[in-house]
Amino acid sequence: MLLENVGHAADSTPNTGEALACLQRATYNLLITDNQTPYVNGIELVSKARAAGFVGSVIIYSFLLSPHERQVYIKFGNVAFVEKGMDVEALLAAINDVVSGREPS
Repeated sequence: MLLENVGHAADSTPNTGEALACLQRATYNLLITDNQTPYVNGIELVSKARAAGFVGSVIIYSFLLSPHERQVYIKFGNVAFVEKGMDVEALLAAINDVVSGREPS
């Protein structure tokens, strides 16, 4: 897995239901999600994660977000955005910034 190859521990789930279950079973400091996910969209996932007590950072890795969607995510707090289609280095840089407590560049 990409993140493990660069020194991060990571779990991956095929859908948002399993992602929420993971967040309830263990402590994570970062959630990476797309806006368009199976069963529940990214906004609903982040909303449910925050309601369940997840206080970590969130990276929205998505192709297209409307201004409204961006504003909704921003209201959840501690959220960064990386556009899909950018090179992997941009995503890794954002991850390293977030886990180091810096604003993503």
